Amino acid sequence: MYTLGMEKKNSKLNTLVVLKVLENYSDHHHCLTQKEIMELAEEKYGAKMNRKTTSDCIHSLSEVGIIVNERPKKGFYIENYNFSESDVSQLEEAILLSKSLGTEDAKRLLKAISTLSSVNFRLKFDNIVKEEVISEMSGFLHMGIIEKAIENKKMLSFQYRTYDKDGTLKLSPNSKRYKVNPYMVLEISGGLYLLCIQANYKNVSRYKMDRMVNLQIEEDELTPLSEIDPKFDVKKYLETCNVKSSEEEIEASFKLLNSKDLEDLTTYFPNGFKISKTGTGLEVNLTSTEDRVISFALTHAENSELVSPTEVVDRLALLSYKASSRYPKTKAKASK
Repeated sequence: MYTLGMEKKNSKLNTLVVLKVLENYSDHHHCLTQKEIMELAEEKYGAKMNRKTTSDCIHSLSEVGIIVNERPKKGFYIENYNFSESDVSQLEEAILLSKSLGTEDAKRLLKAISTLSSVNFRLKFDNIVKEEVISEMSGFLHMGIIEKAIENKKMLSFQYRTYDKDGTLKLSPNSKRYKVNPYMVLEISGGLYLLCIQANYKNVSRYKMDRMVNLQIEEDELTPLSEIDPKFDVKKYLETCNVKSSEEEIEASFKLLNSKDLEDLTTYFPNGFKISKTGTGLEVNLTSTEDRVISFALTHAENSELVSPTEVVDRLALLSYKASSRYPKTKAKASK
């Protein structure tokens, strides 16, 4: 038999569930409608509610001193954490820039700190707080500026370091200043990138954060990504960028005859490479998968030479031979 006592007990449980939903899934930037609260309550805690029950729970929370904020036409949120988003962001940046912490200690502290704010805020770090990028600290030096620009919906400008003919990464004297609409920071194949669209352009671009210098938040309002490219899908974009492979990595060496190919190296091998000068050009040593090494070698065959390992050089030679044999007429014309 259903009794008044059971009704009161369910009411208290439902109020606690609504509190948990708002604490974990809402903040100033992510309001929840009553429908969304109901869906999350059932999905995460198995509690089925209707709109009246949800409204009563929100009212009950307010009565006991828990501030539930409401934004017209957007929904409800709770922002009563001991640490603000800015506090958490500064703590995480301090850990990432610390020279005294090892990788494991940094990972453990980052995981602990990520629980101090809402799920929505923690999601911002899902693509960047990974073991392979914790050592890439220089990109995080710009994190605060980039996050502030995104949060305030402002455009961002910066200069970008490129490789010179000697293979040195530096800022050229006449380096242009890029002005972009910043949208998010992504981890792509072990590197940190700013996803953005340049002013007066419509195509999405990405810039490696450790090569960005002289960052500045502009007064201009940024144009939302949905207005420029409404069909853009972040998940699909990441799938095309992060090439998954079960292959083991190999150590490979290239000779480059044209320093312009150095820029393409950063796309193929974002984890980095070492460059040294030789009598005939530049030598590049790197670690990557065999397929990616082969792909770069074939695409840049005109100005590059794969030197090692021998077995991969042999495979490349066989692939090149098979490819050239399919185009005898083209080959004949080229030899004239």
